[in-house]
This record gives sequence, structure tokens and C-alpha cells, in this order.
Amino acid sequence: MSYSGETNTECPLTPLDSARFIMERARHVSINLPSLQKLATTISSAMMDGECTTEDWIGSDVGPPTGDSTSMIDWIFLTSTLNFSFWTNDKEKGSYCRKYKDKLYHGYEAMCVAINQAIYDGIDMLNAEYYSRITMNDLENIFRPLDNSPPLPMLNERLKVLHETGSILLQEYRGHFIHCIEQNGGNAIDLVELIVKTFPAYRDESVYDGQRVSFYKRAQILVSDIWGCFNGHGIGHFIDMDRLTMFADYRVPQVLAHEGVLVYSSELKKRLERKEEITFGDSDECEIRAASILAVHLIANHVNEKSPLEKDTGDFGERLNEPLVDVYLWRKRRQQAQIYEQTPFHRAPIRRRIRVWDWSTWDNQCYLLNDRNNQSMLYYDLYGLGGFGGLFDLYDIVVYVVLVVLVVYLIYMILWSMWSWWFWWFWWSWWFWWSCGL
Repeated sequence: MSYSGETNTECPLTPLDSARFIMERARHVSINLPSLQKLATTISSAMMDGECTTEDWIGSDVGPPTGDSTSMIDWIFLTSTLNFSFWTNDKEKGSYCRKYKDKLYHGYEAMCVAINQAIYDGIDMLNAEYYSRITMNDLENIFRPLDNSPPLPMLNERLKVLHETGSILLQEYRGHFIHCIEQNGGNAIDLVELIVKTFPAYRDESVYDGQRVSFYKRAQILVSDIWGCFNGHGIGHFIDMDRLTMFADYRVPQVLAHEGVLVYSSELKKRLERKEEITFGDSDECEIRAASILAVHLIANHVNEKSPLEKDTGDFGERLNEPLVDVYLWRKRRQQAQIYEQTPFHRAPIRRRIRVWDWSTWDNQCYLLNDRNNQSMLYYDLYGLGGFGGLFDLYDIVVYVVLVVLVVYLIYMILWSMWSWWFWWFWWSWWFWWSCGL
């Protein structure tokens, strides 16, 4: 279970290797193996009863509308792109809600039914051309909350992510994500890497103890939902689904903590109980997410050892993989929300990466990261030059000042060059004619 690689800052570790690396050094989060084995037994029984599946998701109010493969995949891509930060600090108003067909939905599911309602109303939501240019007024109308319900959090952030992701989808894959899958060849890990490389908003990475680590929550959700949508067949057939990890967000860790699988230090537990926001990339956040990934990995291994099946071939339901464990735990938390809400969860506002410029020759990438309050930060990666990835707390004003200084300096140099040429030409001409006159 130990990580055997060397510490480096040039390339991030895979999510599973990241989890191993972090948990070998974790100070505030640990895994309780007896509780883990108990939960694994429960999940094994659920698996035998057919509860570890996503088949009932297809055609449901919170799933993709049934239709052609291209549209279904575009729906999954859109919802995966927007699948972040549904929690609020307003306990009185609760979470973002929508009513659809006389049923009440919260959080992520409310967002999904809002998208389905928009499609039903004739809005071209699955068209990348549309959402790459969507206005804030249109977005607010599409995701309008139920009366007395708080709005969908981070709408400004979601607007910018839609603009960026839609533009890239149009440029790279003719506006449809199915073309990205067709280039892949049925390999889940390769597809995750392609998504992360192509779409900056999916680059879920941090630095822990000097090592670049990755979690890739939404990229893995995207691949897993496509696999589940098509029952592991056709365009949804991936030969290596058992190599994906769980989706390290904040709800499944809440379930694992409630079940006693994750154990928090008294210091971290107090922070969570006070509902303190944990900075994105903070060591506590990394440890919670890493512990969740490793715990679900151990649960899946334990269940498969107790109920041995053939190696996962990518066909739906042949073997319990970690995405299915995640789906089971996430649904369990939904079904018993009042019970699990007694356990605090970590609140880490997501930050997005917007490509500002990309010097492909040097493999340099520069991004602006925005936090929950739309304060911008600068993320600078120097892969090809052997540099490092890090987070620098620079607000927009600093970036703008630097750009203004560069522009002013450039203008100054141009004017100085012009003035210098005219100046010497004038004096040389004057001297020449004066000399001729003598």
C-alpha cells in the first residue's frame, strides 16, 4: 500500500498514487480498518442485491434525456463540467432547490432537472455554440431557484467555465464530446488524461509536501457517467474502469466519516464543526480527499476478494469498481440526508483555471484561478522548463498592473526609437546644409 515513487514537482501523481503519497504523510486524517471492513460487508450485500448500479439513472428526471448517443454524451459533458460546489452557509434557507414534475430536488440533482427543464422548454442547452456565449441573465433564468431557496452557488464561476469549456469543445471536437471519446480507443485512464490536458477547468491538482498531486474528480465522473449511461457497451465501453478511483468531493467523505472509516484529528474536527472554509489545496483538504480515495480503493478490493469475479473487462456490472462504490455511498447519503448531516463535511471553495496564454513550443501554461468570492489568483506551470506548479496569491490588480507596465514600456520604446531617429536625422540635416552653406 506504500507509495514507492520519488518526490517531484514536475508531473502530478495519479489520483491513487497521490492518495498513497498523502496518507503516508497525513497528520490530521487516518483510516480505521475495522470500520472499513464493516462498511465493505454492507456494500458487498448491496452489490448482491443489485444496488450498486447506475441503470436506474438513465431516462430518469436527473439523468440524460434518452435519445441519440451524441446528445446524451453532450448532456453528461455539460453536467460534469458544472458539477462542483453546491453547498451553502445559509442553514435557514438550506440548499439550492428545484421542483420538477411535482418532485423536489436539491443540489446537483436540482441543477440536472433545471437543465432538463430548459431542454424541454426549447433552450439549446446541449449546443456548445450556445453555452460558450450564454449570458448571465440567461444562466440565472435557467437555474432560477425555487421560491425561498438560495440560488445555485458560484454562478459567475459557472458562467466562465461554460464559456471556456464550450469554446474549447467547438475548437477541438466540433462542438460534441463524442468526438473526443472516438479518438480514445476505449481506455478510461487515457480519456481522463485527455480531458485534463484539453480542458483546464478539469485540472484538479494541488501541491502536498512539495509533491504535485491530482484528484481529477470531475474528469473521472465524466468518464464513469458515460460508461454507466451506456451500460459499458458501445461508445461507453472502457477496458480499464477498475483503474479509476472514487470522485473525491465533500459528500462521500462525509459518509465515510459518519461510518467511522475516516478519523479526523480533534483540531480538524473542530474546524469542520465550526464550518470553516478550507482553502483549496490546503493540506487538510488534500488529506480528506486522499483518505477517501484510498478507503474506497480498499473497500472495492475487499469486496472483490470476498466475491471473486473475473478481471474487469469494461462490461457493466461484472466487477465492483470504485466509481460504483462512490455512486452507492453518494446515493446512501441522499437517501438518509438527515442522518449524515449530523457529521460535518469540509467546505473548500473550488477554483477554476482559465487559460490566459499557452506557449505550446515551451509547454508553458498560465492560468487565472478564481475563488468563491471571484478573487483571482495566478497559477503558473513550467513543465517543459523543469519548473514547478504552485499557487501565488496575486489579485487581479497585480496582474493588470504588470500588463499595463509592459504595454507602457513597449509604447515608450517605440516612441523613443522614433524620436531618436527623427532627432538625429534633423541635426544631421541641419549640420549638412549649414556646412554646404559655408
